[in-house]
Amino acid sequence: MKREPTAGADTAPDLRQLAAAMAHEVRNPLNAMAIHCELLESKARRLGEDAPSALRSVEVLRLEIDRIDGILERYLALAGPTEAERAPAEVAEVVGAAIERASDEARARRVRISVECPRGERWPMDAPAIGQALDHLLAGAIEATREGGTVRVRAWSGAGSGAIEVGDESDGIPPDALPKLFHVGAAGQGRAGLGLAVAKQIVRGHGGSIAARSDGPGRGATIRIELPLD
Repeated sequence: MKREPTAGADTAPDLRQLAAAMAHEVRNPLNAMAIHCELLESKARRLGEDAPSALRSVEVLRLEIDRIDGILERYLALAGPTEAERAPAEVAEVVGAAIERASDEARARRVRISVECPRGERWPMDAPAIGQALDHLLAGAIEATREGGTVRVRAWSGAGSGAIEVGDESDGIPPDALPKLFHVGAAGQGRAGLGLAVAKQIVRGHGGSIAARSDGPGRGATIRIELPLD
């Protein structure tokens, strides 16, 4: 397979133990908060005319609890197994399912998604895990793309490896941000948080690589996953 120059694929610190410990420590008080949220909701429904306001506050608490729980899930994914259990999977189905999951957010942001993917090719992979990695790539690309723009997804194979690219029409990623893009806590044009770090962990568990490139201000960015097919 022809390889293009890329940046940002250096190794991030191994945070698996820290991530697992932090997630488990936080989950206990989070569960207690969820229980008390249910109790508050029950009491709020008996408040008469103040009930709507109280219930709105309860709903905000519930949403924030769910949001924190989602963050913890991503930490636990980062702390997960380092070697994937691979089995043949239809790459078009994995890519198509990820695009379907991202479609509502894309429509809300008036962003189009185009796809170019071979049919009938089965790649050895942990399909749910690679789907999760694509979820993170698509979410970042959609958030970074300007309204009316297009996120382009391409997949192809050759010379014993397969590649999946997600490209956006964003303001691009500054050169000094590329080497840190896959580190926990890094941010680059809407790609903040744990998403890219989790994607990197998943891809490395497949013996693959992930890298980003950006051709300059206003010319967007592309993130490529490469997976061994042998």
